[in-house]
Amino acid sequence: MKRKNFKIGILGAVLLTVFLLNACNNETRMLGVYDKKIPSDQLCTFEIAGNITVKSFNGKKVNWTLGMFDKYGSSSQSIIQIPQGNHNIIVDFWMGGLQAAITFKDIEFEYNFTAGNTYRLIAIPKIKGEDVEVYSRTSDTPPSSVSFRMLDKGKL
Repeated sequence: MKRKNFKIGILGAVLLTVFLLNACNNETRMLGVYDKKIPSDQLCTFEIAGNITVKSFNGKKVNWTLGMFDKYGSSSQSIIQIPQGNHNIIVDFWMGGLQAAITFKDIEFEYNFTAGNTYRLIAIPKIKGEDVEVYSRTSDTPPSSVSFRMLDKGKL
């Protein structure tokens, strides 16, 4: 009887661990509104994948990230409302691999945001100049660079 209870206890612990890891992998951090002086009809929603940290927004230092959970990948995200218009953004990107963590720093780009739309910033690793849509952490070849893609989800 004790052996059966022990097996059930182990199974329960394993299921709880899987549940908690899955919950961490889908972490969402709501950052609010960047500039509360801007009317709501002039705002858009900006989703930032969890392995990306926005460091600068139009030349102003920011820290838009998941904090301690920012290393869980693109299924996690930070969400902030920003004003419509053309914005200059500087980001860092982190990716864990089998061999070591890979970091790309101070990558700058501009994007024109439309009020009312939702946008999602994702990173696409490159190996030998080719986009890798799905990167395995067990890959023998680490990414050599990264590009960013802004997905315009339109009005949600």
